[in-house]
Amino acid sequence: MNLVKILLLVAVVISLGCKKELANNKTDSKIYFTGITKTDIDGSLLSLPDTTDWHFDDHWNSKENDLFSSKNLTSNQKCTTSICLFPNPFTDIFMIDLNKMPAKSRIAFRLVNKEFQVIMSNDSVTSSISIMPSDISTYDTLRLYYKLIDSLNYEYKGHGDILIKK
Repeated sequence: MNLVKILLLVAVVISLGCKKELANNKTDSKIYFTGITKTDIDGSLLSLPDTTDWHFDDHWNSKENDLFSSKNLTSNQKCTTSICLFPNPFTDIFMIDLNKMPAKSRIAFRLVNKEFQVIMSNDSVTSSISIMPSDISTYDTLRLYYKLIDSLNYEYKGHGDILIKK
């Protein structure tokens, strides 16, 4: 009888592990907005950083890739550019700060809501920029998808979640 219980417990643990793996797999069609990196009006951290946000090494699923019409070459090099958004949470305007942008490169971005509707987009950001999205009163969290396209047409992809202060 104990052997049956042990086998049943092992089967349950394996099943739960498989479900967790599916939820964390980027080919999963559901996109989860979780956590933010809180920053003040000057860009200083107010919380521990969300380790999934504001990097240039994302692997997107097809839904995320479809936000952008242009497909560029994927690089296996590490991107030296850093990106920061502040303040987060924001009320009506936020700043995207870019550091160490390579010459002749640009950032393309899509600001989306949880239903994956594009609220704002821009394909030619070459330096830090202030953004004032309109019609955000019905949302609580947005996501900024971005990719840096360098002079050799390589792309580096990332995202960050943004909380709207009401």
